Amino acid sequence: AAIAAAWLPLLGVGLRGWLDFSAFYAAGALAFTSELASLPAVVAYQQAHGLPITPWVYPAGLALLYVPFSWLPYDMAAMLNVALEAGTLALAAWIGGPLFGIPRRWALAGVFAWAPAAAGAISGQNTGLALLLVVGTAWALARRRSWLAGVLVGALAYKPQLAVPQAGAMAWRGLWRGLAVVVGLVGVHYLLGVIAPGG
Repeated sequence: AAIAAAWLPLLGVGLRGWLDFSAFYAAGALAFTSELASLPAVVAYQQAHGLPITPWVYPAGLALLYVPFSWLPYDMAAMLNVALEAGTLALAAWIGGPLFGIPRRWALAGVFAWAPAAAGAISGQNTGLALLLVVGTAWALARRRSWLAGVLVGALAYKPQLAVPQAGAMAWRGLWRGLAVVVGLVGVHYLLGVIAPGG
């Protein structure tokens, strides 16, 4: 029942324009142009295409991930995003359940009954991806694979509020090789942020 309640809003989200997905779709469509870095240009794109007005507040480089979505009709792209986010939630539960001593079936039930995770996926956010990167980092650290933890934390650097504490935990444990990977990937984020709005 909790799972059904958490995902019930999916029935009507299309009528509300898939909410926040509008920002990601517009960013993908405006990638490689200077308009990506202009709030008025993003809003103008959304208005011209009848999309909800939702500002793009992520690092510019993340827009590149959404370029393929912008090649699809909006509703189809939004549904694909929900499906992929649900998949990342499931994978995070599959990896994280045993890591935290929870049977996988209960971890899967829990993640799909967790209303904030469902709301993020339904509204077009990338909550599932962020959760997968956090859980993957915990899995890598538990297995002393600092380089893999560095890759995952570096990938998560598009959400610094989540990446910085994990990088801090790596520094606390003296995982310098993993931290070097994080620093390198932060540099990649910077380069993508230069490329995405057209250089």
